[in-house]
Amino acid sequence: MLNKELAIDSIFALRRNPQRLVPELVSLSNETNGRPDPFSLVVSKEGVIDPETGRLVREIIDRESPLGKIEAKVLDSIDVLAPEKDRGVFVWVSPPHPRRSQFSKVVFYRIDYFSDGQKVLDNLAVRFGANTSQTMELASEISGKGFVDSENLRGTPFFFDDDEAIIQKVVNLISHYPLPITDSDDREVQKQAQIYAKMIKSGAPEGLIVEHMQMSGFLGENPLDCPPNFMEYTLKHSLVGKYVEHCGKCGVRIGRAIPKGYRCPSCGGVYEGC
Repeated sequence: MLNKELAIDSIFALRRNPQRLVPELVSLSNETNGRPDPFSLVVSKEGVIDPETGRLVREIIDRESPLGKIEAKVLDSIDVLAPEKDRGVFVWVSPPHPRRSQFSKVVFYRIDYFSDGQKVLDNLAVRFGANTSQTMELASEISGKGFVDSENLRGTPFFFDDDEAIIQKVVNLISHYPLPITDSDDREVQKQAQIYAKMIKSGAPEGLIVEHMQMSGFLGENPLDCPPNFMEYTLKHSLVGKYVEHCGKCGVRIGRAIPKGYRCPSCGGVYEGC
């Protein structure tokens, strides 16, 4: 019932921000169904920019609440370092939080470029089932740093120049813990989001829209995180990875959520993203 109430509140808020209807609805479906979410952030000297609104991300996220302040440190680090680097990946490991999510998360922010030369960060957020202690141990293995304070870890991103190697290492590490699985087609989710966006614009009651979402499976059972901090923002804007059942090159079973850059252990084929 909590998801239904939060979804109704979200739709009410989205009526005041119609330009973001479809991406926000896709995020709502992805999050409540446990799918990795897709996005690219534009890198500028002033800081990373939301591609939908053109605003600096630091102007959008919560920086006042205790959780918001901690997670804003991650964005501040990315804002400083991303303009200086030509390639590489930021890795953010976030343990469970009692007021937000029962899942741990790992987020990859990989430096990439559009065809016009614009530097961007391609991003993938993936939930996994490790508890707080396990997540701190995993973060230590990834970074080579020791962590005894989960909130210190929550506010600390790692940067690596060798993006393919570290992505492979992290994906292998989190594969030891339960991962959200979905066989949903991304195009179908987009299509459904467009239908619900039209219902919202037409003035249909929020409760009726949410009932349709639940009946169709668009609104899932996984609990919604509480907005609006940097992790919440991250979970709402990704476009680079998905759950893959079999390697598209050799057919070997993978059966996990993988990011762009994942290398098939059987044939060496590299997943280039959606």
